[in-house]
Amino acid sequence: LIRNERDARGQLYREVVWRLDAATGRNSPWKQGNVIDLNEARVAPPGRRLFDQYHNGDERYKDPLPGFEIHDMEVAGGRLYISFRREGSIRVLDLETGKLETLIKGIPAPKGIAVHGQSLFVVSRKKVLRFSLRGEPTGTAIEGLEAPYEVETDSAENLYVTDLGDSQQVKVFSRDGRLQRTFGRSRGGRIKDGSTERLFLPTGIAVHEGGRAAVADFGNGRIVTYDD
Repeated sequence: LIRNERDARGQLYREVVWRLDAATGRNSPWKQGNVIDLNEARVAPPGRRLFDQYHNGDERYKDPLPGFEIHDMEVAGGRLYISFRREGSIRVLDLETGKLETLIKGIPAPKGIAVHGQSLFVVSRKKVLRFSLRGEPTGTAIEGLEAPYEVETDSAENLYVTDLGDSQQVKVFSRDGRLQRTFGRSRGGRIKDGSTERLFLPTGIAVHEGGRAAVADFGNGRIVTYDD
């Protein structure tokens, strides 16, 4: 669990990771303490918009969660992967001790991350990049996106990308980067009738067995599910 902590004046000053017991919801401390301080007070001021090239004043391009350093977390193979947007890095921590194992640097504006097999997928600018689990770049998985935000995989290594900007869709690609299908109409928009044909700022996604996808439709304040 990422928690954004504030000082006595209400100013955001650091982001920490808590480990909670899934059954009870209680804190399950790391070996070196209750929390891991990930950015040592380097969080941007509240309300600051990051990466202006994504929105240019257009609401469809804005980052729905401005000002935060950490973007995404992924757990796989006993490790915790965390993307840091402004720092341009992925930190890989030991899941039991919380200690840093690997620091992957030089990734432009990393956002969503996903692990499948021996590959780490990272949203970066208008692409999804592929790395080995040791942090070695192994190529570009997907390119030519509008304003990608999150990425997830299924058991067949299909990639599900939430794409903001002029797209406002979830795009599903095969393992070799070919577009297979989309969820939501192009350009999207706000809805009033409960329709699932349009999304607005689809910022998160979880893919279940069989290809069923649950999408966080942030701009419309709801969760939308799609079957394969």
